[in-house]
Amino acid sequence: ITSRAQFDSFIDDDDASVVGCFGADDAPAFKDYGEMASKLAAEWRWAYVLDTELASELKLKRDSLYLFRSPRWLSSKYGDRARERFPGSRLNDEAAVPTWLLKKTQPLVGELTPTHAQRYRALGLPVLVAFVNIDWEADPKGTGYFANRARKVAQSHSKSLSVALGSLATFEGELADFGLSAM
Repeated sequence: ITSRAQFDSFIDDDDASVVGCFGADDAPAFKDYGEMASKLAAEWRWAYVLDTELASELKLKRDSLYLFRSPRWLSSKYGDRARERFPGSRLNDEAAVPTWLLKKTQPLVGELTPTHAQRYRALGLPVLVAFVNIDWEADPKGTGYFANRARKVAQSHSKSLSVALGSLATFEGELADFGLSAM
């Protein structure tokens, strides 16, 4: 990532984004980051920043790994944090980095997708899923309305329950298995 506009575009996604910040592309931490990103490329979105001015503007610390949650699913009103910094300095720790990502990726309420199911299981809590029409482009108010209703439930039960929204279109087959259908 070489500009603020490119950064904003990268993190403006339905999924979380992982961004590394490094002083140079020959730094040992950059090599470790590259190896980790290659191993986990199918599970998360990866990018990096080398430009020190851009890193300063974004308030990124050199040789660090950051997780940026999808801004579409964040609510500061309910305590969601936009980003997290990996607490360790060893970016090649094959156990710590994926575990940290699994536990920190989801906001208070996010979208359950077939590929995100593992992230919810990693939290170790039962998952309450409300199936709704999720369409941030055509109906942002409707999607936001359901997300806010789900956040109220999630906030009251955050220690005992994970809450997610699932797309009716995505899970139509699974719902039919239980005799349910979208209206």
